[in-house]
Amino acid sequence: MAAAWAGLVLARPVSAAGGDWPQWLGPDRSCVVPAGSLPAAWPAGGPKLLWKVPCGQGCSTPVVSAGRVVVMDRVGDTERIVCLSARDGKELWKVRYAETFKAPGGRWGHGARSTPATDGKEVYCLGVGGQLSAVELATGKVRWRRPLLAARSNLKYGAYANVLLAGELLIVMKAYSPAVLALEKRTGKTVWTALGTGQYLGSPVCTRLAGRQQLVAAVQKYIAGLDPKTGKLLWKHTHPKPVDAFFTPAVHRDVVYFNGYGIPGYAFKVIAEGAGFRTVELWRSGQVRTWFNGAAARNGRLYVAAQAYKQPYLFCCDVTSGKVLWRFRIPGLGTKVASWVIVSGERLLVMVEDGRVILGRDAGDAFEELGRTRILSKTAFAMPAVVDGRLYARDFHNVVCLDLESGAGGRRKQ
Repeated sequence: MAAAWAGLVLARPVSAAGGDWPQWLGPDRSCVVPAGSLPAAWPAGGPKLLWKVPCGQGCSTPVVSAGRVVVMDRVGDTERIVCLSARDGKELWKVRYAETFKAPGGRWGHGARSTPATDGKEVYCLGVGGQLSAVELATGKVRWRRPLLAARSNLKYGAYANVLLAGELLIVMKAYSPAVLALEKRTGKTVWTALGTGQYLGSPVCTRLAGRQQLVAAVQKYIAGLDPKTGKLLWKHTHPKPVDAFFTPAVHRDVVYFNGYGIPGYAFKVIAEGAGFRTVELWRSGQVRTWFNGAAARNGRLYVAAQAYKQPYLFCCDVTSGKVLWRFRIPGLGTKVASWVIVSGERLLVMVEDGRVILGRDAGDAFEELGRTRILSKTAFAMPAVVDGRLYARDFHNVVCLDLESGAGGRRKQ
């Protein structure tokens, strides 16, 4: 256990460089990147395209580390893990394996939903059918592979949970009990398990909360804080009603914001009390709600790409009161549009599933749009990545890399 626990940090994988995008929702699993990472403006035609590489179906974010971009996709009945050069998109290696799982409907395709995680040495990838692989980032050599979901009958929509690195542990969630698995990342062996569940497909975060390092994970009836060393339950907070969703909790200043399909967005505070913890609900909102889009928080302000109306909106609200400070109408395809927000200082980047990307600024009481352009097709369900002045994004057809420093004024300090 001691060896598996050594080197635990916050949400950032242990060996990730500051300029990497090594996991779901970015370096700190928060949708927030350092100030100055986004440009002051774009040229009329949008940011310059540096390279474009064909790919198959998939909803997982490209991860970027050590000058490499790793993308999961699917072509026919073959699932692939593909490594590209971040500089020019050249293919460096590829791992293939058979995958026959198909989700109902066709909107989201049948490729990987889960975003890989990397510590700079190995990349950990969860396929749509539950194949969990550890692959050397430098060579593409498969170190180990484990069929995570033996009972595939419960895998209605595919494996959605995004893997999380916490020191020497690899944390994975699944849609049946026990919901949370902690594995030795070097071997794939189980270290501990926790939480019963119903159908819930979200992802955990590991962060400092109420003075203690905690793993925050949600299941169908509640959201819980766990000791990352052991999986011991520290606290739990019941949802307004049981929920099916893909949402990742957003944590800011000891406040946890959560949402899911069919429930209002809500926030609660975790308070240390004696040797334990308690939670106090702060607010609920039928407006500020979503079901899988990520949320970001910075300086007491919460940004949510919400799905409460016939047209989706980007909301900015006070994280402790829920008061709406402004809202911006996102161009989209309906109430269940996929859209993602990345925050860098006062600047915001919104990626919409129809392939448009919008650059803006939080002007205090309004969203100031700085530019918008289309960079992909209408299957851009994946969150993009922002690394060292470049934007990496994908849809069901291509992976693209754009130059964010080519805009007017470049990435001026904020």
